[in-house]
Amino acid sequence: MIIAIVAAVILVLGALGVGGWFLLQNNSSDEATQTSTMASRTREPSAQSTPSAAAPSGASRPAVVTLPPNAQACPAAFGPAGEYVSSAAGTTITSCPFAEAVRVAYAGSGQAGAARVVNATSPVTGKSYAMNCSAVGGLVTCTGGDNAVVYVY
Repeated sequence: MIIAIVAAVILVLGALGVGGWFLLQNNSSDEATQTSTMASRTREPSAQSTPSAAAPSGASRPAVVTLPPNAQACPAAFGPAGEYVSSAAGTTITSCPFAEAVRVAYAGSGQAGAARVVNATSPVTGKSYAMNCSAVGGLVTCTGGDNAVVYVY
């Protein structure tokens, strides 16, 4: 009889331990999701001042990038690309779909913040354009094509 009671207590404690472990794992996953969601919200473009994903290593929050007054922040069509989560069209003839194509091309072609030429295809014209990109702070400026200007941050 005593052996049965001891076995039942051990079984109940074991079940509670396993259940608690799963509960803690689920809670940690929820916290990571909430942190990720909050971090992505802080990177959404605003009118002029936008946090950048290209923050220095070890920084507690992203660096603030100020877009030029003529820039039009674009919605992210492809999600994060490397350290870059946002793009902006710098002229009225530059479309947001092309700005996003340049962002993805730049992020996927080398070290973040390094100057380089990237080729991006415009979803509007269907043509590929060479864009000369250089970075100052957390803002990458790409110019080229048919007088296009794209900001990547």
